[in-house]
Amino acid sequence: MKGIRILIVEDELINAYSLKSDLGKYSYKECAIATNCKDALDAVEKSLPHFILMDINLNNHQDGIELAKEIYEKHRIPFAYVSGFLDKHSVERMNAGSPSGIFSKPANVKSIVKLIEKTLNLRP
Repeated sequence: MKGIRILIVEDELINAYSLKSDLGKYSYKECAIATNCKDALDAVEKSLPHFILMDINLNNHQDGIELAKEIYEKHRIPFAYVSGFLDKHSVERMNAGSPSGIFSKPANVKSIVKLIEKTLNLRP
């Protein structure tokens, strides 16, 4: 979608670029990638994305769940988690942060796009 900025927070670059490429097929061309908490916070301050796709386990034991909460509390940017860790404890922690959605890896891009469109009221 033209003009919609998406931030992908993912420490595995192959996953991040794959997701970015897949979103591009749905006309989401403005996708930034951050691989750690600092880069994600910098990207949010710089471009104020409309939506964030957040991995929960980032390099060096950085916590994507806490990062998403921090960003949401400060900027009210909607987000969804995309994670390979969907154990009961992780899901409980994720749900406490009020995400728009939770996806397991590998995520179904069509489902992510539907969630983004619904969350941002992009559907007619």
